[in-house]
Amino acid sequence: MSVAWIRSLAVAAVVAAAAPSGEAQEDSDDGVGIGFEQHPEILKRTPDELPRASGEPWAGLFELGSDQAIAEHLGEETVRALGEIELAYRASDFPATLEGLYVLLEAQPDLPPALVILGTTYFRLRRYGDAVVAYERLLEVSPSQVWRTQALGHAYYSLGEYERARDHYDAVLAAQPEPSSEAVRGLALANLRLGEEDRALELFDRVLELDPSNWEAQAWIAQVRFDRGEVDLARTAAEAARALAPHEPRPWYILTNVLYDLGLDEQAEATEERWRELDSLAQGTRRVRSMLMFQPDSYALAVELVELCRQSGDRAGVREGLDRMVHNRPNDIRQVDVYIFALDCLQEIGDHAAADVAAEALATDCADEVDTWRRLETYYAMRRDRKRQIEAGELYRRMGGADR
Repeated sequence: MSVAWIRSLAVAAVVAAAAPSGEAQEDSDDGVGIGFEQHPEILKRTPDELPRASGEPWAGLFELGSDQAIAEHLGEETVRALGEIELAYRASDFPATLEGLYVLLEAQPDLPPALVILGTTYFRLRRYGDAVVAYERLLEVSPSQVWRTQALGHAYYSLGEYERARDHYDAVLAAQPEPSSEAVRGLALANLRLGEEDRALELFDRVLELDPSNWEAQAWIAQVRFDRGEVDLARTAAEAARALAPHEPRPWYILTNVLYDLGLDEQAEATEERWRELDSLAQGTRRVRSMLMFQPDSYALAVELVELCRQSGDRAGVREGLDRMVHNRPNDIRQVDVYIFALDCLQEIGDHAAADVAAEALATDCADEVDTWRRLETYYAMRRDRKRQIEAGELYRRMGGADR
């Protein structure tokens, strides 16, 4: 078994937890507002009921010098358990992730890699108080790992504890070898909430230096500029945010307000119409994602996610939903139909790189289906790939497609 992932496991988990959107949220016992009675029993547990480690069994774990040394210290059984938990986490199967974590942490109290994933899982479930408990326990047993805990700052912020969030982001950034754009954005938001607008703008600019594609930083610059009456600067930033994320409603909302303020009512009305459409789709997407947290294997929810993201033009969301459809396809739905649906969606939204991958997968995994070659003939014609178009057409006719 490869052990190279052990040291990076905590980092991967934290990276998956994006910085807060900017709106403080109340802590919630049931995560995302779905009734407790619908949840697996594991979701009723809380991290403060986990046993504490006796002594300092994990002291120096991350200073052992190599992944192999860490694996040997943990033992084969623990390494295998962490690997299974990682797979569940990456599949966004949070009930299964928590099941594995609680079993492991009861057998190996305060195991640092497990505490990192526990904190991040609770953050993604919007159980911010539980995320704080997990991360603070991590720092008690492995204080040198503060650089891995930017999600703790996110949790503080989401609970409205802006000073604690600011101080923690400062500590994380001071310890990180390279600054994380998400930690910098979190620090900017915390400063903004504390009334430090100039400092927040400096930090949002720093986010864009680190990650020029960060549309949320651009949107916040636009909002701050608009609130300060700097309408022209706000318009520039809002248009930049919209260009980076045309499927997100927030840039359209800010730009709507800017255009009305500038007296450009006709443009503002058209922008407002698109904002309202995207906002409705975003609400639907949040609802589906909330349900997927607890029903990760639902094919119907995956289809709904694809449809919502297709309408908004969210390419990443479409890809995610299609991946879920492929992996959770019921037996009564043909594989070829799912693959063709995926190709149709990706082609429609103009995601040509992903569509090419889908076409290759269709040709490889569904080569015995006549419908495969009929669809690929038209696809390669659209792509002006004459050689592949002819090959697909010949296979279609050879399999009797022309007689159907």
